[in-house]
Amino acid sequence: MPVIFGFTDGLTASLKFTKLDLSKWAEAYEREHGIHCAERIKNNAEREKHSKARHMDASAILMGGKVDPSRYLLEASRKPTKARKPYVPVKDKSASRKQWLDKKMITDRMRAMRAALDAEQKGQRDATWARQIKERDALDAKTDAAVEVARQTVKDRYRPRWRQLYSAQRKEAKLVGQLGGNLLDRAAFVFHNRERLGGARGSLTVRQMLPLIRSTKALGKRVASIHEQERRALAREAKLETKEQTQPILQGHKLRMTLIRDRHAAERQSQKDAMAHSRQSVSFAMAKAAVIGEMAQAPRPFVRPAPPIEKFREAQAPPPGTPPPDVSQNFMKAVEAKPADAVSRSEQIKRGMAAWRQRNPDKDFGREM
Repeated sequence: MPVIFGFTDGLTASLKFTKLDLSKWAEAYEREHGIHCAERIKNNAEREKHSKARHMDASAILMGGKVDPSRYLLEASRKPTKARKPYVPVKDKSASRKQWLDKKMITDRMRAMRAALDAEQKGQRDATWARQIKERDALDAKTDAAVEVARQTVKDRYRPRWRQLYSAQRKEAKLVGQLGGNLLDRAAFVFHNRERLGGARGSLTVRQMLPLIRSTKALGKRVASIHEQERRALAREAKLETKEQTQPILQGHKLRMTLIRDRHAAERQSQKDAMAHSRQSVSFAMAKAAVIGEMAQAPRPFVRPAPPIEKFREAQAPPPGTPPPDVSQNFMKAVEAKPADAVSRSEQIKRGMAAWRQRNPDKDFGREM
């Protein structure tokens, strides 16, 4: 990383506002060599103006820069200094481990109570949905039955007409089949039924009747076509009447289904709101009360009774006037006596290490521990 040092003092050069410094240097260079750059001169003048404005005092700006310097010191001495705030130690307000565990137990109980309530509410929601589905299915079945009755009524009404139509067509087809070998009979039949054989286009002309008279096959096709048109017309009429009979039923079904749908939606929304309210009622305080009640009803552990108090402190005092007992000899014996089996600390350590080596052979890696 390159470092720039000054030529005079050897200190590192300041790298702040390098563009401004270069602009000032360029302006001085241009002035020295007779080069005039109006934009650079204008920019540097604006920068100098703003720099002086930043370093001016408010009083100097108001007074136009004509203010006694001693006035600054006087005004500074009159300004009240802010007192330092007293030190307030920050106390540790974190909960202890017991408090944290108690809160966790209550929170877990609250979640368990809400989960049990959710399971119960799910059964209620399923029952409501099943009841609503059953009601809609009943309405659909009722509508289907009414539509089927209307269709069957129209079918029964048109059954004699269909029977009559098929009987007449069979007779006519049989008659046309018998006209196969007699040209005059075919001509009489075509001329007599020219309007019916013409269909929707009107009565047949002589030119149109000639092919039917000459050909038995063409006459049979034309008669079959007329029969098909008659059957379609009767079917169209029956279908139109069936639609007229079933349309009011379907419109009433649609209206009733819309009312049932809106009522069911309102029931589900009210049930949802009530369940949400009941779930919110299972609060932290309720869970805490449940935990406290459960702990109060829990069997208490067996507590062993305390041992009886020794009675030596309740001994009676000697009667007045009795000389005190001489305990000096017993005291000296207890002080001067030394136990015969007194062992030093170093000897105890050696004995302990010997016992450890016997219990753990080849565990000291050949070193004295």
